Amino acid sequence: EQDRFLHVALSESKRLNRLVTDLFDLSKLESGQIQIDPEPFNIAELAQDILQKYRLQAEAKNVNLLTDFSENLPLAQADLRWIDRVLQNLMDNALRYVYEGGFVMFTVFEKENILNFKVCNSGDPIPEAHLDRVFDRYFKSSNRKKDSTGLGLTVVKKVVELHGERVWAESSEALTTFRFTLPIYRPEPPLV
Repeated sequence: EQDRFLHVALSESKRLNRLVTDLFDLSKLESGQIQIDPEPFNIAELAQDILQKYRLQAEAKNVNLLTDFSENLPLAQADLRWIDRVLQNLMDNALRYVYEGGFVMFTVFEKENILNFKVCNSGDPIPEAHLDRVFDRYFKSSNRKKDSTGLGLTVVKKVVELHGERVWAESSEALTTFRFTLPIYRPEPPLV
């Protein structure tokens, strides 16, 4: 019984920590206190690192973590720290709503000189009528449950928009997909 109470206390502490962190970061993002510091980095390597962090959690839920990265991807030009946060928030979201035995898939590809990123999960899709609102602060779709703060996707949107890019959600019969774009690193030509 003590173990059960300790587990509940630990779980609630983690949830509270996520809520405070999200609120603090969102406040800074909305007030313009955050200045992004773009640098070139390999988005596929970052995505693999994020997947590795969540591997045990996925295995405990019998969830397959899949990737589909185009070959020879160009480097992204973005703030590595904040894009790491975007990917972690999207991964938290995907694992929260994927059915046991389902999958989460990260896809990265270049299209029209922009990097495109997708995080998909199988399970109960977001109703189409709610897709435009999922990035709103505290919004929770009627089919959503569990320990969501309703802030993680808002942080995602603010960070992506700070990079001058866009983020959106899509859903189909048994799949929810969050997509965003990032600029490609373009090296400055050498001075002559």
